[in-house]
Amino acid sequence: MRNRHKYPLDWYDTIRPYVLKRDNYTCKHCGIRHRQIVIIEKGGKWTKVSEDLMSVLKEENKKIYRCLLNVAHIDQDKSNNNYNNLMSLCSRCHARFDAPYKVKRGKCVQYKNQLDIMTELHKKQLPPSLAALARSVSNMNKTGL
Repeated sequence: MRNRHKYPLDWYDTIRPYVLKRDNYTCKHCGIRHRQIVIIEKGGKWTKVSEDLMSVLKEENKKIYRCLLNVAHIDQDKSNNNYNNLMSLCSRCHARFDAPYKVKRGKCVQYKNQLDIMTELHKKQLPPSLAALARSVSNMNKTGL
């Protein structure tokens, strides 16, 4: 992982495993499971594959991937490791969730509040379900869940 120095020492042995378990090892956006076997179709769509079909797909020279979940910081602050600020996302959904924060050089843009983030999500025409997900997590944080 790049930028490993930005994460606390207990990220891999305590924080990340706790969040993955809490989220039932499932992406909070698309529902794909941690370590799920997938193939990538044209247009970037992921299709789940059963272990039985793996040998057939290999014979057809299809590339098979194992989806590994990420733990995303909702507020983009890697120092804020409050469990309410963390959620499990697959790499595709994580990239989409982070897209409004990215600038050309890969640095994060600082937003003043959740409304600014939602506005950027709308501008980028990302799936509205990601915006809804961010709102629901924000509401959970406010209620202390």
